[in-house]
Amino acid sequence: KVEILNALTMLPPLFSAALACYMVKPKVWWRSSAAFFLICGWMVMIPFSTASHLYCAFNGKYSHILMRLDQTGIAIASVMVGWALSKCPNFTSFLSVAGVCICGLMWFGPEYLRIHVEWRTVSLAGMVLAYLSPMFWMRDPFDWSIPP
Repeated sequence: KVEILNALTMLPPLFSAALACYMVKPKVWWRSSAAFFLICGWMVMIPFSTASHLYCAFNGKYSHILMRLDQTGIAIASVMVGWALSKCPNFTSFLSVAGVCICGLMWFGPEYLRIHVEWRTVSLAGMVLAYLSPMFWMRDPFDWSIPP
């Protein structure tokens, strides 16, 4: 049941992004490359992630191939969303190199790195935190309502 819930939680952000795009249609949101890459990044990740979680829900175990596809989708989406949030070539290059290294080791590295998911989970969590960071450091004025 938890895995089905995990798969379902991937859809609301896509629907809310589509609704936001519909609401601002006079502003022609698709001309914004940042908005386009943000939505595309999410759409790249959803099929692999959903397949992995649903496989686990119905079979009671994870598929190593589907999990690697899921994590590859997360790495690709991280680069796309990182660019959309920062529009900084150096930051995007950093995320790209990190993603290529993680995916390279995950698919072509030693067998123990291809099988064990802990290092990939931690590495991808770092990428997710990194791509979210421009929401803080790319702001013009510091917003004191952000820190708890």
